[in-house]
Amino acid sequence: MLKGTVRYNTEFLNNWNGFKVINRLEFARDWGLGSSSTLVHNLATWADISPLHLHFYTSNGSGYDVACANSENPVVYKIDGDEINYTEVDFNPKCLDQVYFVHLGKKQNTEAGILHYAKNVKKRKTVAKNISSLTEEALKCSSATSLRKIMEEHERIISSELKITPVKEQNFKNFNGSIKSLGAWGGDFVMAVSDMSPTEVTSYFKSTGYDTVIPYEEMIYAVQSEVLVD
Repeated sequence: MLKGTVRYNTEFLNNWNGFKVINRLEFARDWGLGSSSTLVHNLATWADISPLHLHFYTSNGSGYDVACANSENPVVYKIDGDEINYTEVDFNPKCLDQVYFVHLGKKQNTEAGILHYAKNVKKRKTVAKNISSLTEEALKCSSATSLRKIMEEHERIISSELKITPVKEQNFKNFNGSIKSLGAWGGDFVMAVSDMSPTEVTSYFKSTGYDTVIPYEEMIYAVQSEVLVD
């Protein structure tokens, strides 16, 4: 990534005799959580170039995670041809205390996930339109019931198009709630919503072998990445 940054901006580091870079993660590295895209953002900021330009210069992917790296709030991100638009949005339904993130311990290769998507999804415009509609519904939802319906429909569409088994059906059939894949569909974390108490949710996942269960509030405020340059 550093070599790609230098190639993109040939003046970057030209006058340096030496440097030391420390990139600190305040969570386990195998969690994922956009650690690579945060690094892209930090390097681009250091080199005084556009983080999204650097992302597309050095890798594949939508660039959504890179946009999130510099955002204080949730982001709605859209690619229309060569045009990219993203805006920060307010997402604060009353049911957020019923939302959890569960680490599956299965680090996914994002680029492999993208290739799988490109290979299997034939009607991309239709899929994008349907998923965009669900996003709009999610921004307006006010209850766990409505959020769960949106999650389940999202899982249905993606699993059908990618020809994969929904994560709940595969691993958590008897969970009293809804579960949605995140990231490259089936890796790092899943999102769970349930009417059960926090203790019951944690106990359920631990009983199935998954010990890292993080409430929504804790996740969005605790995950940070910092870069220091000496």
